[in-house]
Amino acid sequence: MTDEQWQPPTEPWSPDETQTQWVRSEPARGSVAWSPDADESAAPQWGDRQQTSPRTRPTPEGGANAPSPVVESERGGAVRSLAGVRQAAQVACPLLLLAGLSFDELDTDGWHTATAWALFAVVCAILQLAPLAGRRVRLSDESSWFLCAVGTAGLVAYWVIIVLPGASTNAGFVQTLAVGLAGVGLWMSPGRRG
Repeated sequence: MTDEQWQPPTEPWSPDETQTQWVRSEPARGSVAWSPDADESAAPQWGDRQQTSPRTRPTPEGGANAPSPVVESERGGAVRSLAGVRQAAQVACPLLLLAGLSFDELDTDGWHTATAWALFAVVCAILQLAPLAGRRVRLSDESSWFLCAVGTAGLVAYWVIIVLPGASTNAGFVQTLAVGLAGVGLWMSPGRRG
């Protein structure tokens, strides 16, 4: 016998049944590799195996803070749904504005009482659609956002001067909704600064 004291192995070892000495075996699939330099709290216990659940995904190469593909797809879906809300708001704005201008109240409508302002409001409502057509007409996001901002500002001016005094009417309500949707579309449009 030797005078050396027996030391436990530092890697996954198992006794060979036919011999009395320890031999190295392949680590079990999913087991934790351990080294003597590692933190003692992270050391595996004999016979322990790390089970990989079906929901566990390996860490991407970017590290622990990199988003998983599932998170990316959820984020992409949320962005697409917000883009759909923005597009619906921007398209509904001129439609509601035209409906509000066409309401027949007290035997007159917005086209006859304020024709120049009605045409101005329609042009502004069309301008606020710039983010929808921006890429088709080769406008940058910033340029299309600027045109949308100009159109929305014109609609707000129209609302304050013409619609606000009669906002309690049906036509005033519908036109107020149109101007509000233009503001929502502007806020959600790409190219917005700050």
